[in-house]
Amino acid sequence: MGVLDSVLEDHRLVGVDTPLFIYSLESHARYGRLSDAVFTAIENGRYEAVTSVISLMEITVLPLRLGQADVVRAYQTYLEHFPNLAVVAVSRTTALLAARMRASYRLRPADALQLAACIGAGATAFITNDLRLRQVQEVPVITLDTYLDSGL
Repeated sequence: MGVLDSVLEDHRLVGVDTPLFIYSLESHARYGRLSDAVFTAIENGRYEAVTSVISLMEITVLPLRLGQADVVRAYQTYLEHFPNLAVVAVSRTTALLAARMRASYRLRPADALQLAACIGAGATAFITNDLRLRQVQEVPVITLDTYLDSGL
């Protein structure tokens, strides 16, 4: 069992940022294997995961731009039916927390909304590969790069 897996085992519910979905769905050369391992652990119930509808927006931009309606539908189905993964909406409460985080950390709107939605859903850690998010204090931010060589 790798270092990242042992870190994640301490959490019942983890927030998952959009890049992990993209890395896995597109078999990213550098991060695909590690992202796949995270999703396998989620699928197998080692821990549950949450993401927001922001992920749906972000993963479908390129297929929409390329006119790939079938890929858009496949990605939507993937998110909606992935075991042990909840996709949460952005509420007024989420928006207000996101605004506070944007003010404190100067986050981009999508990043702040994604984090706020996951925190609002009860996530006790957030997995990303965005190094700028490590400054957030509301929840531990786990970046893939930190664990790339240690594996899952």
